[in-house]
Amino acid sequence: MTELQNVIYTYAQEHLLRPLLWEDLAALDRAEGEAEELIQRLKALGGEPERLVKQLRFERDTAATLREQGSFLAGLAVGLELGRL
Repeated sequence: MTELQNVIYTYAQEHLLRPLLWEDLAALDRAEGEAEELIQRLKALGGEPERLVKQLRFERDTAATLREQGSFLAGLAVGLELGRL
């Protein structure tokens, strides 16, 4: 993303995301909590499961970030296109 896109993205994440998702916040919080609980249970097994959990968490977070940025850029492109009409 360009620096300007990154600034707008950060603003949207910090100020707009939760209000726009207010209807889904409970489900989002519940899913994140359950995922974290499962991660902690797997980490408690130690050894290979703990190593795999760390790798899984990194890959999951990377994929989520890229998906969020892609959705943001798509929405920004739509907004700019609509602004030209």
